Amino acid sequence: MNSLKNFKYILIGFGRMGERYLNLLLKERVKDIFIIEKKKDRINLLTSKFGINPSKIFKDLSLSQSTHQNKMSKSIAIIATTADNRLNIIKKLSNLNIKYIFFEKPIARSIKVSFFIKKLCKYKNIHLSINHPRRFSKETKKISDLVKNKNMGKLISYNFTGANVGIAMVGIHFIEAFLHLTKSKILKVYGNLEKNKFVNPRGRKFKDYNGCIIGENKNKQKIVINTSEQAGHGCFVIYTYQRGIIVQDIIEGKIFINMRKKIYTNEPTYRYALPYDNISINLKNSELSEITKTALKKFITKKNFITLEDSLEALKVVICSIQSSKLKKEIKIKNINKNLKYNFA
Repeated sequence: MNSLKNFKYILIGFGRMGERYLNLLLKERVKDIFIIEKKKDRINLLTSKFGINPSKIFKDLSLSQSTHQNKMSKSIAIIATTADNRLNIIKKLSNLNIKYIFFEKPIARSIKVSFFIKKLCKYKNIHLSINHPRRFSKETKKISDLVKNKNMGKLISYNFTGANVGIAMVGIHFIEAFLHLTKSKILKVYGNLEKNKFVNPRGRKFKDYNGCIIGENKNKQKIVINTSEQAGHGCFVIYTYQRGIIVQDIIEGKIFINMRKKIYTNEPTYRYALPYDNISINLKNSELSEITKTALKKFITKKNFITLEDSLEALKVVICSIQSSKLKKEIKIKNINKNLKYNFA
């Protein structure tokens, strides 16, 4: 796979996520990085701690007078800002003739704006990807291999349970992981959610939700999300297959498998307490920087990358669950209100 150091980059936003991206690029020995950041303390950090040349730091994307504009047009843009100004940033990048854009989830704060972004990228021939990197973790691969090798059968349900993670901040990654795992869109959603009362770690103006979400695809496979603002520790995924259950500790990386012994493979499902095998696997949890690096490399090579459509389907579930919660009824994805807008980070 091509090295990241063979390309030029524009990093937009140098908050917490922006710093992670800069560390990733510097670790890969990337030398040509332009950075868009307006806060003085963050600019000082860029020059003092990271040794970034001030000539490569800009306060905005209005670079028509810049001598670097032609160089930037051949760069890969990484948007590490919150979603509230996403469309405007992509418009400015398209005016600079940027053809590769990689950014943090969610795509936008409404389906309507997401469609605008999709239409603009198609019109301008922009290659775009959103960072949902869980599919690239070694834990995900290990579980896929186990299911296949142990003949555990079809996935019945995927349950994500956790503490105060937020459905737009963290839950959406597990929705996308379920969509990738099943290769099938979620058709209907039921939500029972509450708006968070605590201050969002990304700023007071941003709001997220916790609670319960149930989604189902055409194959009757279900995703269940259950999180709470009152809970302060832990995240687990429980995979229920035809012949066993897998429990994944998201924080620790450990995997626990409980499955029927092979000789009972074809026994009916109502015999749910037959003799079984227990397997425990200790894996070091995948570092976010490593799986993000994989996602970025796949985006650049255009092979098995996370598409706009992948992320859009996950966002639809998030927004549908909020709509369902407010209406107190199940909502079909095809009937989603595209104009609903939420203050996601």
